Amino acid sequence: MDLSLRGHLASAAATNTLRKEYNQERPHEVLGMEAPASWYRPSNRAYPARTPEMSYPDHMRVRRMRSDGVGAADAGVGGAAVTGLPK
Repeated sequence: MDLSLRGHLASAAATNTLRKEYNQERPHEVLGMEAPASWYRPSNRAYPARTPEMSYPDHMRVRRMRSDGVGAADAGVGGAAVTGLPK
């Protein structure tokens, strides 16, 4: 097995173990010493299969983000996308 894959799988397993312990086993004082999972209720809200396309006023500049959350090349670090100020 590739070492990077082995490390990723070990990390994923550790994260899943931590998530299970934190949400399903470990009591939280703010929840009356109950686990968060005991308070979870699924939403009754119906969600659309596809999110509607966003629209913005004409005076606003739309900047695209990659799926990993990084701004597109034209956004520039410290530009309007980051600070809200004109570039």
